[in-house]
Amino acid sequence: MPDELLRQIADEALLRSPSGSILERIAQSLSVPSPDTLYDAATALLSGGPLNTAESVFRALLEQLNFGPRAASGLAHVAVQRGNPTAAAWRACIERFPDETKPYWHVKLARTERQLGHDAAPESSLRQCVQCFPPFAPAVADLALLLAMTGRPEAAAERWRWAIRNFAEQAKPWWIPEFSATLGAAGQDEEQEVALQEQTLTGSLTLADRALMRAPAEYRRWMGVENL
Repeated sequence: MPDELLRQIADEALLRSPSGSILERIAQSLSVPSPDTLYDAATALLSGGPLNTAESVFRALLEQLNFGPRAASGLAHVAVQRGNPTAAAWRACIERFPDETKPYWHVKLARTERQLGHDAAPESSLRQCVQCFPPFAPAVADLALLLAMTGRPEAAAERWRWAIRNFAEQAKPWWIPEFSATLGAAGQDEEQEVALQEQTLTGSLTLADRALMRAPAEYRRWMGVENL
């Protein structure tokens, strides 16, 4: 890999950055350019520098240095930071690197599709992720949430059962409350009470939380506590 090209990319990144915007550790990375140090600098620029510079470095890594999936993901994160709809960016990652796809790309894509108001696309993305990456717990949890949000509590409850049974070590504190609320929506009161009892005994669910978990989903969303 030509040192001249690495140096050129690093110098252009420094020149494009307004004075004072480059943190010291970014400047140090760019002082000894390699694909890894350029990637580290661009990643730091996502939160500590100009996004245009981060984008130029990620794009150079992807198109000139063949840095691969991490560079493509970096470009998608630039779009996220800019507040742009990012479905196309995450989809581009998946399509460009089908054999090196990261499971969180599918989850990010599904969340963006949902944010954009799409109905079937988010579920398709999550199901594809669950099929291709069975050990990836966030995809199962997001699919359970999506099924509940789209009026299929029985299917959502089944997903929660599977997630809690198979991902005990990856479980998040809010999984059981969400599972309990889903059971309530599905009319499975006895199983819901067992879940509530388990949370109360472990001290992670108060009596007020117990009452809230029995409330209709619309009320819980209005209160802003979808993911306790």
